[in-house]
Amino acid sequence: MRVLIVTAGSRGDVAPFTGLGQRLQQAGHQVALAAHDRFADLVRECGLEHRALPGDPVELVRARTAAPSPEAAKSVFAGFLDELGDGVIAAVAAGTDVLLTASGPAPLSRLVADGFGIPSLGVYLAPGVPTREFPPPGLPVTGQLSPADNIAAGRELLARTGSLYADVLRRLRTRLGLRTAATEASSAADDWPICHGYSPEVVPRPADWPATVHVTGYWWPARPPGWQPPDPLVDFLGAGPPPVFIGFGSMTPHHERLHDVVAAAVERAGVRASSSPAGPDSRPRETTSCWSATCRTTGCSSGRPPWSTTPARAPPGPGSAREYRRFPCPSWSTSPSGRTGCTASASRRGRCPCTS
Repeated sequence: MRVLIVTAGSRGDVAPFTGLGQRLQQAGHQVALAAHDRFADLVRECGLEHRALPGDPVELVRARTAAPSPEAAKSVFAGFLDELGDGVIAAVAAGTDVLLTASGPAPLSRLVADGFGIPSLGVYLAPGVPTREFPPPGLPVTGQLSPADNIAAGRELLARTGSLYADVLRRLRTRLGLRTAATEASSAADDWPICHGYSPEVVPRPADWPATVHVTGYWWPARPPGWQPPDPLVDFLGAGPPPVFIGFGSMTPHHERLHDVVAAAVERAGVRASSSPAGPDSRPRETTSCWSATCRTTGCSSGRPPWSTTPARAPPGPGSAREYRRFPCPSWSTSPSGRTGCTASASRRGRCPCTS
């Protein structure tokens, strides 16, 4: 079977699907991964076919940040979606029997799959279906929301997403010859199948999700043949107890100030730490920063989902962290960008993701 995986965004939106793609290949399928050109080498080095999607996530972030008004930023994003829709059509037309789509391009991918008469499936890296059990990822929260508030917030987020995609979906329907009643962008809570690629030990599957929505466990990124971590990082990891990993995902903070803040926090906490570069590019490189201080192993038992923006309790002392049962090698990780992928990579067996 010819499987096409469609994703858009930064490296963290692409890398997990290299692992999923390899497993599908091992099961006997032909797998292509449609992603932006800057990730072509990553995809091919993992033995997968790369199908190019237009647009550049780094330039998109810069353009939206530089936009003089919210209306201008929305216009920039609309142009990006128009190009992306055309790219998804071209990727599917290159030969596809089934389409798997990440959450970002899902409204486009579902519609294109309908137009080509092929089945589609959601492959999401973070919870993407409204639930009464917790608010949607990235929602600023103060205090504890009620179950009714949680599901209302999730539905509101889907409605806002639908409004962003509405114009491009209308144009795609016309191009594909589909009636207006075809797939709606906000219809994630129907019987469309979705697999979530994170561990139920990190975020348990909500009881009120439809039966077609699953939590499968993480899709770990494939490791390109011959890859080795940089020698300075290997030396640092071998020189003491497991460090704290501090990741910033696709955030684009002021790098010089960020370095000073992280260094001060590590010194104050008395831990060893490793931090990767921040930004939507997020390419592994030999500039990973490492800090050492008087070591104190800690764990996190805040009890909140890993994307929560509500301040959590300070980490407890050794021996009191329930996370020890989940991650055999105790280490405390933090990732504020709202991505379960960042949290998973940092927390996997309590090690730096470069060595997992």
